[in-house]
Amino acid sequence: MFILLKIAWRNIWRNPRRSWVLVWAVTFGLWMGVFLTAFYNGLIEQRIALAINTESSHIQMHHPLFKPDYEIKHVLPEFASILQSLNEISRIQSVTSRMVIAGLAASANGSTGVVIQGVSPESEHRVTKLCQKLTSGVCLQEGNLHSVMISESLAKKLKLKTGRKLVISFTDVNGEINSAALKISGLYQTNNGPYDDTNIFVHASMLDTLRNIGAKRNEIAILLQSSEDLNQTAAILKKKYPGLKTETWKEISPELGLTVSVGDQMVFIFMGIILLALVFGIINTMMMAMLERTREIGILMAIGMNKIRLFFMIVLETSMLVALGAPPGILLGLSTVAFFARKGIDLSAYTGLYSNFGYASTVYPHISGEKVVQVLFMLVAASLISSVFPAWRSLRTQPAVAIKK
Repeated sequence: MFILLKIAWRNIWRNPRRSWVLVWAVTFGLWMGVFLTAFYNGLIEQRIALAINTESSHIQMHHPLFKPDYEIKHVLPEFASILQSLNEISRIQSVTSRMVIAGLAASANGSTGVVIQGVSPESEHRVTKLCQKLTSGVCLQEGNLHSVMISESLAKKLKLKTGRKLVISFTDVNGEINSAALKISGLYQTNNGPYDDTNIFVHASMLDTLRNIGAKRNEIAILLQSSEDLNQTAAILKKKYPGLKTETWKEISPELGLTVSVGDQMVFIFMGIILLALVFGIINTMMMAMLERTREIGILMAIGMNKIRLFFMIVLETSMLVALGAPPGILLGLSTVAFFARKGIDLSAYTGLYSNFGYASTVYPHISGEKVVQVLFMLVAASLISSVFPAWRSLRTQPAVAIKK
């Protein structure tokens, strides 16, 4: 084995220019593979964090018949006692209750369908950080019940600004249309354009006076201490409240759950494309090296080197070239990820495009140790596969013919 290593190392340095081209190709391929994987992971993690902190929280609870039609009559029974019980669970960080109603928002310049979120400002802020999304005006305040928060995009659509009046309308439990004129206290903005276009926030207490069913709520949103407790906490709540529909964010937004599962496969897609190009480069380089050393291979076979040792010598030579390029590629990739993980990658020029799909305009790449190991494993597999054809081609060398060349 030592002799084979020595021969393989000597062969690498016989043509250093060609060898270093391959080494740098491996380095650059790994660098880009690690960075692209980290970029996509960061993009997905931020999308999930945005969905949890803005749209769905970790867990939501509803009446079993509420979701299909969003009918106002399907409320949670004894929601106050449920809230008190949930606050006693150690895994739960914050809880809030809402009255969610499909309605209409109108101004002198037009109207549009909206989702009216009747909230308790203090508890809502603890779960969704509602007031931190404020861009102008003031957040909902407990003493000012006839106020509303709308998004900047909706305000632009209806040609409104803070201090102006917005009329909301919805159908109550008796089928009658109720309306209220509210003053816009503030404008908010998230990184999710479709969410901003359809959601407005009002005081739940104000809605209680209009709905003809008293102080009721039809949604409870739960923010956990850690996402790792998601499945276990959901199972506990489903068992404790069998009469309610308890859903995790993956069930509420199945498209996000699919995005996560696809994200786990993206490392194979990114690296597969890069390594496919690298495999052809390795095969081409090693084939050229074998053709230049046809006479030498013939002599080695003539003096007694068997085909197994010749095969492993070529595999070792390929593996050594890959091994020279792998460490700097991994280090460059991790260094680039670490730099942009602190600074972020600014995509604000494409904010409109990204916000349409609910993604942040600044991406912070992230890659786990498990993903790095997967990348290395794929590189090793690619180097072994790419060395098989040149080695197999060399085994077909006829010593008597090769020595004459």
